[in-house]
Amino acid sequence: MNRAFTFSNPKIIRRLKEEFIPYAGATIELQPNVILGLKPFPTTDWFMAMANQAKWRSTQGGNTTQGTYIAGADGKMYAWKNTPGVSSTLKFMDEGLAAFKKTPPKTVEISKETLEAPFCRAAKPTTTVCAVYSRVRPVPAGADTRNYNLGREYVWLYTEEAAALLKSLDAKTALQLPDSMISRLVRFTLIDVIRGEADFWMPRHVRKAEFTLKHIGSVEVDAPQNEDAKTAQAKVRVERFEFSGDFSSATGTFTGHGLEGHIDGEFDIDPAKEQFTGFRAYAKCEAWGATPLGNKGAIRGKFPLVFAIVETKDPAAREIPPSGVSRDRDYKIPDELPALKAARAKAAATAPAQEKVLAPTPKPTEP
Repeated sequence: MNRAFTFSNPKIIRRLKEEFIPYAGATIELQPNVILGLKPFPTTDWFMAMANQAKWRSTQGGNTTQGTYIAGADGKMYAWKNTPGVSSTLKFMDEGLAAFKKTPPKTVEISKETLEAPFCRAAKPTTTVCAVYSRVRPVPAGADTRNYNLGREYVWLYTEEAAALLKSLDAKTALQLPDSMISRLVRFTLIDVIRGEADFWMPRHVRKAEFTLKHIGSVEVDAPQNEDAKTAQAKVRVERFEFSGDFSSATGTFTGHGLEGHIDGEFDIDPAKEQFTGFRAYAKCEAWGATPLGNKGAIRGKFPLVFAIVETKDPAAREIPPSGVSRDRDYKIPDELPALKAARAKAAATAPAQEKVLAPTPKPTEP
């Protein structure tokens, strides 16, 4: 929230456009991570050589290069800071620009191979990207101001899951969301990121994951706008579904943190492309405690937490992977949830004899 406030200032925006070449990158993509064993991108060597000229190791806790840098194309670092604020950022820009002019960078050749090399774990063209927004609403009286922050994440929905649902529809069997999709929502999406970074639920933490799915029918919607056309394309027919679910996750009975609530949503599937489209959902939860990565300013006792999940067409969003992807977790095909297995058994036991509850788990074909 503080960064958003700082970099939405008109003076800072104008100067970034006129005096700098702005770039925003994720630390987990730019800084080697020995623990996760992630393969670094070509930009990693350049960034770390530049960042190591700053005093980030001795002036901030943890092994993180987070912050704002001013640097030249040759890798020379002119200024660094990791504190928000409009006035301090304007001063930082003045000092960095002055150092840049005093000692200009050397001329460097940037190869075509370097320019075209991947710099993040971007979504595949067949993957649907949804933005996830969360808030503490309402914020309890007297709570730390950090609890007014807007939580932001992304969730990916895969073409294999859409294809599995279409196959279930053709087979005229009882419908259910794919296990992988439920696990991804419960473990990696419905998480408290209001005061800090994401800390995911392990399968053993999930205590309830009971979801239902209903096919609304075939409907006509506007086709995606063709960028080369002046008018919208013809209508397309999609299959529309609605779902709801009750979920609960916690790290301990009397200590730790937890969250429980209900979610309702709707989405379409384009049969021709076997892709999700128009995904939208809302979840209302009750949460308690805080994660080690977001414990500053934590609210005592239970507090209300709400989520809005909506498909986004923002090109930049396709290059910002969900935290679960960045941290190389079991994101696309999550590990089995004991709670979900129990819910499936319960559903199968209560289903009419002539129906078969199909819970497709697609095989991975892309990372």
